[in-house]
Amino acid sequence: MRLFRPFANPRPAVGGQSQTIEFPNHSRSYDPTRRAVRFWGHDNVIEASFLIQKLTFKLGDSDFFFGPTQKLLVTHSEFDFNSDLPPAGSGLGILSDELDSTISGLGLTLGYDTRNSMFSPTRGTKAYASYTVNDEAIGSDFDYGRFDAELCQYVPLGGPFTLGLRAQTAYVGDNAPFFDLASIHLRGIQAGRYVDNANLTFEAELRWDVSPRWTVVGFGGVGWVADEYSAIDYSNDRWAGGTGFRYLIARQYDLRMGCDVARGPEDWAFYVTVGTGWLRD
Repeated sequence: MRLFRPFANPRPAVGGQSQTIEFPNHSRSYDPTRRAVRFWGHDNVIEASFLIQKLTFKLGDSDFFFGPTQKLLVTHSEFDFNSDLPPAGSGLGILSDELDSTISGLGLTLGYDTRNSMFSPTRGTKAYASYTVNDEAIGSDFDYGRFDAELCQYVPLGGPFTLGLRAQTAYVGDNAPFFDLASIHLRGIQAGRYVDNANLTFEAELRWDVSPRWTVVGFGGVGWVADEYSAIDYSNDRWAGGTGFRYLIARQYDLRMGCDVARGPEDWAFYVTVGTGWLRD
């Protein structure tokens, strides 16, 4: 089980009344006593309070954006030692210092965006690259760097069909704690299921606009993790894919929402999705 604390107080609904948070995926639930979202995972619990900020500025009349980022993450981790897992600090390769720790980082992000729609693009490119330095001088318990990059390309195929292509990678320094390692990001694979210092992911999504409001999507991809990029060739392929639908709920913003069902190497997963499902950054 994983436990994340994304906000310190319940979010008010319109009119000042408290808002009930519900999740269609039964592996997630809201715990009102701890004011936290629970994620059931693989024999472990992570409680995290976090702050992530990014401020980017458009560079002149170009399609490039540039700016600073800040990340603060305070965690408490536990493992179910009644399971088949070896104890932390030995077979798991997790140091005791990582179980209660803080990471604090500052970085820079360079982005590029030519999409014709933020939520449901049919053409254009979205890309970014960022580098973050976590250092004791700014309150981090671990000193390491992290590089992240992603490229999404949308290609009109004619008529109601659009092909989306995505490539994503990350590289993390050797001193990174286990919860901030590079991981495979694919629908159908739980976040953080496969982690190491380097990762590489490719995914494709075919979109079919059946009518002005209804859309059907099919997607699939593969990812790898390894301790170095040079070792990815020897890493196991992790495939995942699925299908879903979207419904146009705000024509003015081309905003579509829907659901995806995906299968990874081990489990099925269900998602409530906005747009393409590639809106993490």
